[in-house]
Parts: sequence; structure tokens; C-alpha cells
Amino acid sequence: MKNSRFGCFVCLVGLLGGVSCEARKERVKVQGEMNQEGGRDKVYEAVFVLDRFKKMISVTCVSEEVIYPRYYGGTYINDAGKPVILTTDTTKRELIRKLAGCDEVVVLPCAISYRYLKDVDDKIKSCLGDRPGLIEKVGINTFGILTDKNCVDVSLVCCTPEKVELFKSLVVDDPCITFSENVSRVVLQ
Repeated sequence: MKNSRFGCFVCLVGLLGGVSCEARKERVKVQGEMNQEGGRDKVYEAVFVLDRFKKMISVTCVSEEVIYPRYYGGTYINDAGKPVILTTDTTKRELIRKLAGCDEVVVLPCAISYRYLKDVDDKIKSCLGDRPGLIEKVGINTFGILTDKNCVDVSLVCCTPEKVELFKSLVVDDPCITFSENVSRVVLQ
């Protein structure tokens, strides 16, 4: 039973991986939005490639949590509109390009896996959810994963060394966290 499931998975990966970048571009020509110049949007193609790649490498657990491999550092679209995939293991570059199925994918090294960044982000959420008033006390505006910077960014209303130390002592202290200042308060509704 396991072998037949694995065989089906290998066949599916082979079929999906076998779709050429050119064939996908033809599909995008039909499905894609027109940009201001009347051409097809490169960002649409990049989103399609990255979404497909993430679905291929992820595993969804019984708890509906999505788990990514440890070498995966995240994805984003660069200023040139090209899909970028980060990896903590540069020996996986060719595998990543093959799974992405497009030669235009840029594979870059990173220091921290997306799985680790997600764990730190989840710790912050949990800590803030368990302790009412902590957001106001520390002056947290927003926080989240910045994939292109390979970090978890915490935006404080007043980003002073004292507020940063307060955050580290009361919430989470991790080297993957960066701090920025945003004086505009975000109100969640």
C-alpha cells in the first residue's frame, strides 16, 4: 500500500515537473491579466511558479498545519518580477529548480529555514495571545515573517533600545528577530 502511494506520488511529481516553463507560459497567456502596456504580467507567472513549488514540497499534517522541508527558506518575487526561492542548503539548488519547473527561478542561499521563522512567529503570537495588555505595554505595532529579508520583523511604535529589550525579556528573544519603527498604529477590526 505504501509503495503504491509513493509510486503515485512519484508519477504525479514527474508529470507536474514535466510541464515546461513554455507550456506554463502559454497557460498564463490565457489566464493572466493584462498589464498597463498590454502584455502579460510577469508577476502572475512568478506567483504561479512559486505557489506550485510550495505545494510540491509541503506536507499537510492531520492538524492541518503545513510543514516545509528544513532546507526551504521561503519565496518571494524580486524587483525584476522573477520568482526567488531561498534555501539553507545550496546543494539543493538543482533540485529546487527542477521542482519549480522553470528556468527563470532564482535560487538564493539563506541562513534560516522558513520552518524556524514560522516557529518564532508562532511563539510571538502565542505569547501575545496568552498575556492581555502586553501589546500595549511593549508598544508592538505589527510583526511577521519578511521572507525576502529572511527574518521575523517586529514593528514597534517607538523602537528604542529599552523597548527592544522589554520585548526580548517579556515576549521572545531570538537572533532571527529584527526590529523596526512604525509610528502609525495598526488597528485590527
